[in-house]
Amino acid sequence: MSRSLSLKDIQQIINDTDNNILKSLIVNQRRKLKQEIKDASEQLASLSQLETFLNKHSDFPGNISQSIFDKIKKTKKLKQLRIKLLLIGISIDFILWGSILYFLFYQGNLIWLLLGILITVALTWYIAINYYHHTCYICPHCFHKFRVSLSKWLFARHTPNTRYLTCDKCSQKNYCILNFKNKLATGLK
Repeated sequence: MSRSLSLKDIQQIINDTDNNILKSLIVNQRRKLKQEIKDASEQLASLSQLETFLNKHSDFPGNISQSIFDKIKKTKKLKQLRIKLLLIGISIDFILWGSILYFLFYQGNLIWLLLGILITVALTWYIAINYYHHTCYICPHCFHKFRVSLSKWLFARHTPNTRYLTCDKCSQKNYCILNFKNKLATGLK
């Protein structure tokens, strides 16, 4: 308790006839110790749970940090791919709307409008194919990694990280989890 007290503080405690300062210091120190005991108990309980888990699962992966690091790298690369595709998508909007507005307001040549539409269709196709080739999916039921045909992939309901697909191993139809990959995986359909 006296570790954090200066000589001036000690002098005030000695001169305090009601011992109010000393009582408040004791209460404060007791509260800190109780919090430290509570924190230590929670840490002990967490360690006990982890120890129990490790004892039950002898095949627990030893290199946890590497697998987490790999997942972080994949997430960053997926984000980079999505940003790249978003920038291409914004370019598509400018080209399409620019060609439409040019045609309407400046009575431009129909060829410029058709060229704008052709370029936007080609860039949109590029985005779709590029994203398709960088993804496969994991079945939440059997955890099998798989790919589907482009047409099934293209028209399936989806969220940014899932797609409603039928697993080719267990035939369950679920929202399958996106598994981003840098290169095409071998052995996947």
